[in-house]
Amino acid sequence: MQRRLADNRVTKNMEKVDPWENCQIVGSVKMNKNKRILIYLFLVITILVGFWFAKEVSAGYYSSGSLISINLLSGQTVTEINSFGYVVSSIPAGTGLRVQFSQDNSTWKNSAGTIGGWDTLAVGTNSISLSALGWSGPNFYYKMEFTSNGIDTPILDEISVGFMSFDFSISVNPNFGSVIQGGSVTTTITATLDAGATQSVSFSASGLPSGATASFSPTACNPTCNSSLTISTLSTTPAGTYPITITGIGGGWTRTTTYSLTVNVTPCQAHNVWGWAWSENIGWLSFSCTNTMAIGTGLDFGVDINPSTGNFSGYAWSENIGWIDFAPAGPYPAAPNYSARVDLITGEVSGWAKVLTDGGGWDGWLKLKDTNYRTFIDSQGQFRGWAWSDMVVGWISFNHLNCDSDNNGISDQGYYPQCPVGQTVSNYKVMTSLSFNPPPTANTLSVDSPNPNDYCRITGYPPVRLKWQFSDPGDSQSAYQIQVDTNSNFLSPEVDTGKIISGSQAFLIQPPYPTLSFASTYYWRLRVWDSQNVTSTDWIYPPSPPGSPTSPPGNSFTTISHAYPYPDFTPSPQNPTAGALVTFLDNSKCYSVGNLEYDCKTNPSNQYQWDFTDDGIIDKWDRGNTTTTYPTKGTYIAKLIITNDVGNCTTTRQVRVGLPLPEWKEIIPL
Repeated sequence: MQRRLADNRVTKNMEKVDPWENCQIVGSVKMNKNKRILIYLFLVITILVGFWFAKEVSAGYYSSGSLISINLLSGQTVTEINSFGYVVSSIPAGTGLRVQFSQDNSTWKNSAGTIGGWDTLAVGTNSISLSALGWSGPNFYYKMEFTSNGIDTPILDEISVGFMSFDFSISVNPNFGSVIQGGSVTTTITATLDAGATQSVSFSASGLPSGATASFSPTACNPTCNSSLTISTLSTTPAGTYPITITGIGGGWTRTTTYSLTVNVTPCQAHNVWGWAWSENIGWLSFSCTNTMAIGTGLDFGVDINPSTGNFSGYAWSENIGWIDFAPAGPYPAAPNYSARVDLITGEVSGWAKVLTDGGGWDGWLKLKDTNYRTFIDSQGQFRGWAWSDMVVGWISFNHLNCDSDNNGISDQGYYPQCPVGQTVSNYKVMTSLSFNPPPTANTLSVDSPNPNDYCRITGYPPVRLKWQFSDPGDSQSAYQIQVDTNSNFLSPEVDTGKIISGSQAFLIQPPYPTLSFASTYYWRLRVWDSQNVTSTDWIYPPSPPGSPTSPPGNSFTTISHAYPYPDFTPSPQNPTAGALVTFLDNSKCYSVGNLEYDCKTNPSNQYQWDFTDDGIIDKWDRGNTTTTYPTKGTYIAKLIITNDVGNCTTTRQVRVGLPLPEWKEIIPL
């Protein structure tokens, strides 16, 4: 924030008051005491002036004099010193006024940064930019030089210094909300850094109605940051609309914003759906009269779900397009041929709603589910997902978590890759008192690349590893089923695991399940179950990125042409003595196309790497048998790595090296 420091000290008639008494002389000039000098200085400063005011009246002038300030920014938090302002009411002919600046009261510069340079002042209200100096911190001095013509001197009325310091602003979104007596409402407070280095800002609320309390989470943060404000009421809190003042305090600043709280006496008893949805084109949609809208309070409107049939009824409200009917009569523009309804088991919402103020070529229809989007109600009663209208309304989001998967108030693509990233998201949602358990799903289906961990020492089949990510907000995976087939129609799967009770999100195709063949192409699909034994609505096909299920048959994969190499060797002798020659007999097997086995050493393309002490240093590259010696006693690990056209595998053997037996000969006893 731009700040200016100044102190209004104006000298009086020199005949009566001598403001320069006890000042240090830095020049030698006498002034006529009938002349009046006006100085407007910063704070309470000691003035070092170049004019000598004698006690006796003198009619003479010296040629020049200087005025030096003390540190004008002492004790301030300063991130940038950016301007020097002044007001000069008179510079008579033959006189002059110029200024220098310093941060140490020793090295003096002009505004361009030239050491010893000066800036010349002009009549009027003016400002000198100090940005070129690049100064910051709580140190600033100036030196003012007055030049006389022997009769008159300039008149300097006001001086100020502009600098930047820490500052912030606060806002609330949404800035209004309603609550039933005894309930609570939540909104988001944003503290935005406007200038300087960030500092802690604490939050408070005032103007609450009787019995209401406000809590912030967190209670303080460093801008730019968010805090969640929850206002809770009692059943005795008076009904009405209250302007709540939200205050942020930090760095010596106090900033406020206003939140409008409406306390309603009686809930909409006949409605079991409430809350807010958001449209990218028309703004907020209210699903219950408990939400204050432009039509005012007290009007009984809302949306209901029949707990027996799952059919929707009633109306939502938009202040921009009016009423939205959730039980419109047909004919409908396309399948499905019914108005909005929910599956009471899975929580899946489908069908049509309609804006009643259609016209201008728009039929007003809103669709709640299609092949690339859906609306559902989760196990906590929260609506999730999107609805769509191809005109006017566009996308309707039923929950802030659609684009804020980690619930931190900043948008991300955790659930939907089409969401923008890094934007502030309000805490809104549509809810119902009914309970549902929507079906789980999975995304990011993939096949691991062949690797030594899975493929080494497996020679008869390719051990393919399949992976996925379970998705069911608030729930976990309890089981899965995988089918793999060479035919994309899966009429006779090569592998069908059946339902496997496991929370694992990876499966390695190996016995006891049927195995795959080398150099073959396969398709695969997945089904998952949640903790309440509800299965996914249909098979899931790879790759199915988040929010965008892949249509069958999905991506295929092809297995490698043959098995990985199988290194195998025997040290001889197995327990040699130090210094003795050890031969490593190579028994390694490799495989060609068709998975035909042969001795690895017979193929020059196969690479051997021998590490006799397992120290990471390759000792020999001999293909087949090799030799070495161990100079000292000890236990050693010998390693053989073989690499062929599909990968590499490693085998180790232990070699125990002992001391040589002592030599002896028989002698005749003495």
